[in-house]
Amino acid sequence: MSPTSTMPISTSTNTGQNTKNLYTKDQFASKQLIVCYDTDAIIVQNVILAFNHLLENYPQWSNHIALVLFVVANETLPTRNVYFYPNLDREIRDTVEGLAVVKIALSTSLDSVDDTIPTLVGSHAQCSNQIAVDTSDYKQIAIMLNNSLTTQPLNTSVLFNAYKNTQKRLFLFDYDGTLTPIVSNPADAQPTPTLLNYLNDLCKDPSNTVWIISGRDQVFLDTYLGKIPRLGLSAEHGSFMKKAGLNDWTDMLKDADMSWKDIALKIFEKYTNCNPGTVIEQKKSSITWHYRNAKNTQEAEKQSELCHQELIKIPGVDILVGKMNLEVRSLLVNKGEVVKRIKQKQKSDFIMCVGDDQTDEDMFNALKDDDKAFCVSVGPLSKITSAKYCVEHSEDVVNIIGQLVSNNSTL
Repeated sequence: MSPTSTMPISTSTNTGQNTKNLYTKDQFASKQLIVCYDTDAIIVQNVILAFNHLLENYPQWSNHIALVLFVVANETLPTRNVYFYPNLDREIRDTVEGLAVVKIALSTSLDSVDDTIPTLVGSHAQCSNQIAVDTSDYKQIAIMLNNSLTTQPLNTSVLFNAYKNTQKRLFLFDYDGTLTPIVSNPADAQPTPTLLNYLNDLCKDPSNTVWIISGRDQVFLDTYLGKIPRLGLSAEHGSFMKKAGLNDWTDMLKDADMSWKDIALKIFEKYTNCNPGTVIEQKKSSITWHYRNAKNTQEAEKQSELCHQELIKIPGVDILVGKMNLEVRSLLVNKGEVVKRIKQKQKSDFIMCVGDDQTDEDMFNALKDDDKAFCVSVGPLSKITSAKYCVEHSEDVVNIIGQLVSNNSTL
């Protein structure tokens, strides 16, 4: 074998789910997986050494990643979070399918790699981003693995240091699931006094520009956040915007054709009538079917797939599959467009953008080429996202804001 081989690396975008082998899947549910296949025992040994080196030198990964080796079990090296499988049968492939996966293979032939990886995890796409490494250098492999794990736990020390050393800062926060936890009744997701105090203090700093970019309507945002001075608000995913210090909202869809809403409403009404407990929420730019409180949630989830197939036939709209909901929105507005508008009018040397669901991916994508941006996804590290960093809970976001503004902060 040549001392230099090719390590193709890619991240899965498969969002399918499978109920087989649940015990093993639960072991992986909150982790990013590094999935490796190779028949050469020396290379496999180096991968294990590299994985251990990764955990030792990048401790933020300790509880967040696992190495899955499709080889004959090798017990000659001390390991943690390493799982061996002797074959590639369908049940094992189902175990990792639908999770965030970094796939690696070390081989003398690109052809053999391309043949192996698609069978490794079922319908996952072939690997890309081919990187040549010396397979005898496990430390180099560890560096490559760290770089390939695109979403990392947020290093608050790095964040705080960047905050301290910048003067033109921009904060972009989603609301539900980001500043408050997701709840069954959306009306109950009111900001806590602690959150309001932290936001107020963050906005007081003249070096900070703060926006809440939410799917909520204007009334909700005005009622609960409108009294905070110097806080910008964006409602209904960018359909309405209100700059800090102004009383009136700007309608971004004033002259848009919204006839598609009648079509979407009829489709949603049909599925609402068949699924007691589900409700329809109408906004200016979107219409959403919520089935979180359906009497039969399992049946409602099945019905949502049929509903989705009808919705995608409507021209001029975007369909979002949310957390127990389906949303139809105009293609003319989204959170990413809001971020672009804000950035055009303000030069910043620090950006923190935080969100938790699919609508927030538009914000992350709008900032993907900005090296000053800390894009943070709220949720498990295994979640597939364009954000570079993640925190697990909305409470973590609130605590970070508190540390930024606190006089007792370690900044």
